[in-house]
Amino acid sequence: MRSYFANALLLTAGVFSSVSGALAQTGSYGSPALLALPDSGPQLPALAPVSYSSAGTPTPANSYGLTSSRRNAEAGQPQAADGAQSAFSAEPTAGDKDGKVFGDCGWTNDVSPCCGPCYCGGRWWVGLGGLVMTRNHANPYWTSYQTNNNPNQLLNTKDASAGWQGGGEVAIGRWFGCNDCPCSARTGFEFDYFTVGHMDGFAGLTRAGNDLSTPIDLGGVTIGGLPASDFFDNAHQHGIWRSDEFHNFEFNFLFQQARYNGGVNVTWLAGVRYFRFNETVIFGAAAGGTDFGDNGGVDSAFMRFRCENSLIGPQIGLKAEYMATNRLGIYAIPKFGIFGNSIDTNMQLYRGDGLSVYNIDGHKNDFSVLAQLDLGLNYMLTDRVRLYGGYRLVAISQLALSDNQFLPFLADVQGFSEVKSNGDLFLHGVMMGAEFRF
Repeated sequence: MRSYFANALLLTAGVFSSVSGALAQTGSYGSPALLALPDSGPQLPALAPVSYSSAGTPTPANSYGLTSSRRNAEAGQPQAADGAQSAFSAEPTAGDKDGKVFGDCGWTNDVSPCCGPCYCGGRWWVGLGGLVMTRNHANPYWTSYQTNNNPNQLLNTKDASAGWQGGGEVAIGRWFGCNDCPCSARTGFEFDYFTVGHMDGFAGLTRAGNDLSTPIDLGGVTIGGLPASDFFDNAHQHGIWRSDEFHNFEFNFLFQQARYNGGVNVTWLAGVRYFRFNETVIFGAAAGGTDFGDNGGVDSAFMRFRCENSLIGPQIGLKAEYMATNRLGIYAIPKFGIFGNSIDTNMQLYRGDGLSVYNIDGHKNDFSVLAQLDLGLNYMLTDRVRLYGGYRLVAISQLALSDNQFLPFLADVQGFSEVKSNGDLFLHGVMMGAEFRF
């Protein structure tokens, strides 16, 4: 048995020795001799699995829209030096075009799978939108009742509530950084302005029996030599007019967090905001047997209350956006700030022909809190055009509202100069528009 194994080993060694000698010599067909392989050397990288697009073009399965050079680097494949093409990037794949990648929004500068191509575009943007808004009802101040029937209150300032009104919004902003669509954090700024037209309201009464009177004590006040009661009591007509307007300016610095999950985008903001709210409420009466405007207005009298609130101060907030698809997103933008409020008021008592009796100014500095919430949808029409629409709510405390400036005694001149600023305001409505990036 030992002799059998010994003979087998000798035979095997002879075979390997013969083969090695043959490989070391020139073949019978004149082919060059093969050199022995070195013990170590560069290893060829494993090729990525290949899938095929609808056009039949092979595309690496792990590309995720990356440029070929970046795919090679992340796969550990060699790169060409000094701008030369390597063996792995000589031919562009279906995902490459002049350094860009193709996504649902077209060819973009996106260079990372965690940023959907729909986020990309230019660093500058301009937004143009429309608004339709109204406000909450003011606290009612009763101005009219039926003569000799005090419980029958007929008219108050709430009856002349402001209606819905259209307006507009414009925003301009810019991102800073070396990438249009980075997966790292970036900073920027945005200026935003929005307003609506005058939100007007009116309520009025006409009584054939001239039995309209006011609960305001008119004693001691004359208009053109006549007692004020000759106009406001036992009147033929009473009316209330309201006009509201507001303007919003804000400048915010932006800090956008990295988008690692590809679907959620959070941008923090901090800046300065200026908000101005003006309101005018007029209560008027036409003496018994006349209408407003008769006889050049000499038979009518009016109380006019105007308030101007100018808020300025810092604010903070954020914009949270969830991309449900590559094109459709849901967003929420809460903002909050504490503001100094410079308030100016004016009370006038005058006759319909312009004769002035009172012209009383008031001023006060106060603090107000302003909060805003936007909720809506985004739709990426292209990689540079975004459509949006949603709901906006603006809530403000510590305002001077015209309804609160009425006093029970018309002769209280000192009281009319003292500003009442404990009113609250809610503005709300819908908005829609488009944002353009370049």
